Amino acid sequence: MTSQVILYSQPRSACHLLERMLEGQKNATPFFRPFEEAWHKQQVEWLRLTSYYEGMPLDMRSIFEKEVQQDCEQWKEELLNSENNGKILMVHTHSFFPASPDRMLEYITSPTAEAPSGDNFTLVPENLLLYPQTVPVITIRNPQLVVPSAYKAMRAVINGGGRANMLVITCHLWARLLYDFYEANGIQPLVIDADDYMTSEKFVREICRRTGLNPDQAIFSWDTASNEEQEKLAKPFAAVQTTLMDSTGANAGRAAKNVDLSAEEAKWEDEFGVDTAREIRELVQLAMPHFEYLHERRLVV
Repeated sequence: MTSQVILYSQPRSACHLLERMLEGQKNATPFFRPFEEAWHKQQVEWLRLTSYYEGMPLDMRSIFEKEVQQDCEQWKEELLNSENNGKILMVHTHSFFPASPDRMLEYITSPTAEAPSGDNFTLVPENLLLYPQTVPVITIRNPQLVVPSAYKAMRAVINGGGRANMLVITCHLWARLLYDFYEANGIQPLVIDADDYMTSEKFVREICRRTGLNPDQAIFSWDTASNEEQEKLAKPFAAVQTTLMDSTGANAGRAAKNVDLSAEEAKWEDEFGVDTAREIRELVQLAMPHFEYLHERRLVV
């Protein structure tokens, strides 16, 4: 029996849509967004500093490491409780949230360097990542949609994050490193493209089958969120989830295969300005090799 499903999501990959589709599982216990506080208050703020290239300041690093450790302890407790209750723990986090600041800085300063493989770049203990019967799931989405969407999201959440933060958020490298880490440890991760779970109920049910969840309990329609429900959400989360909260189901029209990507790119200069549009194109180019690496290894139904 599956002990835990770890959903490592690429930001702006409709991952919260997938979370919504899977949240009705009666045999699963949710543990969503660990390390978010550490990312938002320490990692993001560090990378907004003009001196970020000197490394994360010691006071911020101390808090960051402590918060990651606390979330890891809670994760382990939730996992043991789920096992004792005969349930699967369903974890959802962005792969870079608990990343080592040193590894993060290595990438930011040399984003075109060859990607290392097979090691754990996070501060999460390997015995938690590799807990017996763990099923890792990695989401991807075309960078031509991810990067501009991430710019808009960061602008809404913290009035922009700067180039260093955008590199971290959009690169797809962390997902690739996790894929290689699990494969090196004899575990085959499940790579899923947002295009597929945005457009196919059959595909979502197959995700359930592959992870030990119940395909019959997948959710494909829901009511729009009420004002009261939206007010209960943390402000950063609510700011980037308006599409999902206003929806009643997946919108296949937002999938990359149903979007004219050239036409979208042509709008970037008007929407973001010349300089930011140039930066967006650069980040798309940096992310594309990692996306393509994972796309070749994606689940096909």
